Amino acid sequence: MSNEGLKNDVVLCGNIRSTESRTLDADRLMFKAKINDIKIIAWGTIAERMSSEIREGDVVRISGIIKERSYDSACKKCGGKQKTYWTDVEVYAFTKEEN
Repeated sequence: MSNEGLKNDVVLCGNIRSTESRTLDADRLMFKAKINDIKIIAWGTIAERMSSEIREGDVVRISGIIKERSYDSACKKCGGKQKTYWTDVEVYAFTKEEN
């Protein structure tokens, strides 16, 4: 069976916690939060909408794609290079649910 065409979609519903919005280079807006300890991230227009409509404690249903990201960092013990990984859900749609 081929995996071609599958998008790795996920739907989460829960209370929003730990919200953060910031503008990055080239005026690109980013919105980060957590739903049930799962990190979510949104960019651009979706991030603008989420930052203006969503507050901590709101119940939100999001649709997104699971993404693994990484960066090179210095090891705290030896000072050498190490790769740091994390996984989050990149949001492409959301709705605010009634509590």
